[in-house]
Amino acid sequence: MGEPPPVQERQLPRMEAHHINPLTGEDEFGAPAPLSAKGVRLREAAETIDPNDSTTWGKVSRNAACPCGSGKKFKHCHGALV
Repeated sequence: MGEPPPVQERQLPRMEAHHINPLTGEDEFGAPAPLSAKGVRLREAAETIDPNDSTTWGKVSRNAACPCGSGKKFKHCHGALV
């Protein structure tokens, strides 16, 4: 019985992890923020939102968290049909 063949070590690809914040679109693990359809960084757009001024919110998805900071979905908070 002979000796087993030598094991070749190979270089593994670099691992990456991502976590996208649903409110800002920012990758919380440090990658640059994605561009919106208008070419503006979503992080910059999120910084201009004033929770106390609904005119700065823009178009909010019904199922997104309400920008007022209540923790409720927009459709159950400021987006509720009265």
